[in-house]
Amino acid sequence: MAIAADTLPPENSQVSSEVPEAEKKRWTLNDFDIGKPLGRGKFGHVYLAREKRSNHIVALKVLFKSQLQQSQVEHQLRREVEIQSHLRHPNILRLYGYFYDQKRVYLILEYAAKGELYKELQKCKYFSERRSATYIASLARALIYCHGKHVIHRDIKPENLLIGAQGELKIADFGWSVHTFNRRRTMCGTLDYLPPEMVESVEHDANVDIWSLGVLCYEFLYGIPPFEAKEHSDTYRRILQVDLKFPPKPIVSSAAKDLISQAEPHGDGRDRSQKPCDFITAFLIGVLRRARMGITSEIRDHWVGRREPFVIPSPSEEQRVLNARNCTQEGVRAGAKAAAVAAAVSAVPTLVAVRVIPWAKLHINYTGQALIISAASVAAYFITADKTILECARRNAQNERRA
Repeated sequence: MAIAADTLPPENSQVSSEVPEAEKKRWTLNDFDIGKPLGRGKFGHVYLAREKRSNHIVALKVLFKSQLQQSQVEHQLRREVEIQSHLRHPNILRLYGYFYDQKRVYLILEYAAKGELYKELQKCKYFSERRSATYIASLARALIYCHGKHVIHRDIKPENLLIGAQGELKIADFGWSVHTFNRRRTMCGTLDYLPPEMVESVEHDANVDIWSLGVLCYEFLYGIPPFEAKEHSDTYRRILQVDLKFPPKPIVSSAAKDLISQAEPHGDGRDRSQKPCDFITAFLIGVLRRARMGITSEIRDHWVGRREPFVIPSPSEEQRVLNARNCTQEGVRAGAKAAAVAAAVSAVPTLVAVRVIPWAKLHINYTGQALIISAASVAAYFITADKTILECARRNAQNERRA
């Protein structure tokens, strides 16, 4: 059985467009040394492999055509390859290329050395707030990138997240992903992570990924999905009602209580006298209902504190340039001139601690290299530009106008 031969190139392989023309070739299984099995799925297995010519270590995903045909998911594989091969982000697993033979399809994937997040969560039972916040922030950046490329993942869950060699999180398995040019009605993904619109089979868009991010955050902190129930019907009901219930001992630190009690009211109608657990409940409900806010800086920061930066791997030069560009755009929206913001960005050291005010919109340094993570309530969703950079940009703009 061939996988829709009309959708494949003349050759039996496809590699990343980043590879120079001279290096593009027809891959075969003989080009790889096959190592230990890394995992198995419904349609095949994943093996550690080494490309013989370059000695590059990869993960080789082997899918059986007969099983794909039997389950009628060939279209999902084609879509997964088409979408994932064009995504370039440090928190998204790379798909370098693919090839196939009479019985199997082989996907050449980036190797995530520390394995599956699901297994790590099972081992730890739940994650600390610092670790959870770091993971959620990195996932948010990856989803912002995907949504900017008009891609919805639609199946964000621990089983589809991998951990790289330096502990960075990577989104994998784009089998349910689609482009966002049209609204969808398909019910897909995993029940515990489905948003109400999917449960009701109504139109949905990129916001389904935001819902999953909120569910993930809860599971990171408490070790179980928020709407889990013995019967599927009960899970459906709880999702539709946004019926959030928390364990009797929520993970709330003294820093969180201090942040809540000292936060200055800004006329938004919030009750500052709430107990921390009530505050967390209200925040999570607000995130999950989200009122179509999108994964942008409208999400308020409830996880800002005074801890040392949690350093994550340095971004590539490409990512640093992208982040600097995003920071420049944010500065322009704040009223500064692009040249002034760019000058401020280039003047700031690579590693910048984030300084933000409680209840203000969340910010991160322009490189994405360091986060100030507190032990407060739930999660930080989106990052824009470091407050210090924007202040510097405004001063430069004022000086430029005076001159």
